[in-house]
Amino acid sequence: MSWHLSTHTKRASVVAFNSGTAGNYDVTVAPSADFEEFWSSVLSSGYDVRFYSADGTALAYNRGTWTYASRAASFRVAALPSSAQNQAVHFFMYWGASTSDGSTAASSGNLISSSAILYAATPAQVVNAGPQPVGATSPAVTITKSTGDTILLWWDVASLLWLREMRYNGFLSYEEVQYVNDVTVTTGGSAQASMVTESATKVKDGRYIVTQHQAGTTGTSYTVSLDVQTTLGRIFDLRVQLDVTDVSES
Repeated sequence: MSWHLSTHTKRASVVAFNSGTAGNYDVTVAPSADFEEFWSSVLSSGYDVRFYSADGTALAYNRGTWTYASRAASFRVAALPSSAQNQAVHFFMYWGASTSDGSTAASSGNLISSSAILYAATPAQVVNAGPQPVGATSPAVTITKSTGDTILLWWDVASLLWLREMRYNGFLSYEEVQYVNDVTVTTGGSAQASMVTESATKVKDGRYIVTQHQAGTTGTSYTVSLDVQTTLGRIFDLRVQLDVTDVSES
């Protein structure tokens, strides 16, 4: 666990959403043409690209499309494990090394059509995830939106993840986010399925979990929750209060 390739200087978090049952799935990874960090440092051959699960398992892959001049690339990553239905599975794409081609004719037969790499910079407002205060009857953090807003919540879980005592491959990272489960919105014990798009869940830089929320009724408080499972088997139940309020200027 942690930075898995000492020879590679770059990596990006990738998320595949599994809407099916638990099992191993192939997934398509296609870095966009405007992913400057990738295209400015990857080998023109693409031979340095590698994929690893969050727990450090090397994943076989096939380079289906590669045109460096036009920044077009597509990889099929094989046998990515998912432990539950409706689960966001986090893994890594590495690059930035002088190495030979590592691609194979990878296929396990079960294909998740696509995956997501989040290219956005971290916003100023994030949810600093942490344990709820003892005896608390509502989440410690409150976020406000209007009924018409579609928002992204950035959950910063860095403070929850264990670090190494000494650097390994130049980094202190040790425990990683592996799965994100059960992203829900509730009020009064009733689930509000229309207020969350689970398939839009992403991970950024291994520490930020990004969830999408919309709709709601003005004047209502909701609880947004999700379960984060790490590579050490730890599970965190994270919560935030979401207040929906429309401004009336009359």
